[in-house]
Amino acid sequence: MKVIMEHRVLVIGLDGATWNIVDQLFKQGSMPFVKRLTDSGFRSVLRSTIPPISGPAWLSLATGMNPGKLGVFDFFNRRRGRNGLSPINSQDYKGKALWDLLGSLGFKVGIFNYPMLYPPYALNGFMVSGVGCPDCNKLTYPPSLKLKLDQVAGGYEVELDYQHERYDDCDLFLTDLNRLIEKQEKAVYYLLKREEWDVFIAVFSFTDWAQHLMWRHLEKQHPLYDKTLSPKYQAAFARLWKKVDSIIQNMMQISDNEINVFVLSDHGFGSQRGCFNLVSWMNDRGYIVRKRPTKERLVGLF
Repeated sequence: MKVIMEHRVLVIGLDGATWNIVDQLFKQGSMPFVKRLTDSGFRSVLRSTIPPISGPAWLSLATGMNPGKLGVFDFFNRRRGRNGLSPINSQDYKGKALWDLLGSLGFKVGIFNYPMLYPPYALNGFMVSGVGCPDCNKLTYPPSLKLKLDQVAGGYEVELDYQHERYDDCDLFLTDLNRLIEKQEKAVYYLLKREEWDVFIAVFSFTDWAQHLMWRHLEKQHPLYDKTLSPKYQAAFARLWKKVDSIIQNMMQISDNEINVFVLSDHGFGSQRGCFNLVSWMNDRGYIVRKRPTKERLVGLF
């Protein structure tokens, strides 16, 4: 029996998006389209995974399985017969994801920029790997799609190393981030327009990176908050989310009005004040010693 889908489905993932931030942006008028979308639809708070970090959370969302059943608790995992840790990849859950089930039912599925989805593998549709992709020359299925994305985007980019010390210069971070956003924006519009799909799932991770790096400017109690400088970056942060609002609106318009839309996230975001870091505590008291000194940087980890 052939399963019929009355309307196409568009799923948009925003990494690290939390109502605590989004509602403030609504009040500021920075996300008018998504505000109308939530007012006319349904909104709720999702419970994240334990631990609430991107690696297991996005995979749990894709499979409906919690980290314990998946065996994925971080961005890395131990492999049988190997020493050390290896990055989580698509082989850890291949064949178990939502798009595998939909493809087996005859639906065309498009996957764009999904974290921990490397290497890309064959499915009834197309796949573009996201965060966690070690080889940007092999990030698509079919492989020929990579050349198209490069042509459309002027050299497609997957991610920024936002924790690199060069991004202590927030202006440099914003310049590089806006370049990446423009490239991913062109790529996702191309795929929506030119490729065949019944279900399209896209994830944007740059929302998470921006909050990690700019949190010191968003929270007045942060030890690095600067009364003179931080308001400038608060305005830049609001412009970033206004861009997100525009991207979501454009994606829906390209897809046509007869679609079902889900906008969701993998975990929340907030201050780490009150958190206890056992490793830092032991290091401060001399119970452990680092072989190589590291520069302390007040950038959150989720």
